[in-house]
Amino acid sequence: MIDCLFVSFVTSWFHRINRSIAIDTPKRSLRFTPAMRLRQGAAFDAARAAKMRKNAGPLSALTRPNELPHHRLGLVVARRVGTAVRRNRIKRLLRESFRLMQRDIDVSYDLVVIVHPHEPMQLADYQQLLATLLASSHQDWQRRSRRRSPSTKKAESDTGVVTDHDASSGESGR
Repeated sequence: MIDCLFVSFVTSWFHRINRSIAIDTPKRSLRFTPAMRLRQGAAFDAARAAKMRKNAGPLSALTRPNELPHHRLGLVVARRVGTAVRRNRIKRLLRESFRLMQRDIDVSYDLVVIVHPHEPMQLADYQQLLATLLASSHQDWQRRSRRRSPSTKKAESDTGVVTDHDASSGESGR
């Protein structure tokens, strides 16, 4: 009887603590809403045109930064991957792994995952592959943005100051 009362007290105390923690911490939704899906062919083509392709295991990813507050996912699973049951299982596992790790990177991307033929893996394996793909794409996009940032030479040529390029062609910026 005493054990039963003690267990009852501990469980009620534990639930009160859990409720207070849940109230104090802000909720971050991990839902995979329809807005987080790439559906139109134009979005897939834009990701393909960005020419950022990464490979990890049986997955390839095409990425492109977007201006939305969230990532978007598009899946390409060809028939050669296997039967409909296998393809749908792989798609479900990829969507779930994306849903669970969508808050890991602050910058939002359109992510098109191309699945190559393989045996379905565990959810943790897909999470690791997606995290690898997103992290390497993120690093390359940062490198690209630093490389393509507006140079000071262009700003100088707009102000009328002679730049090295203008001087070599014999033109003055005036």
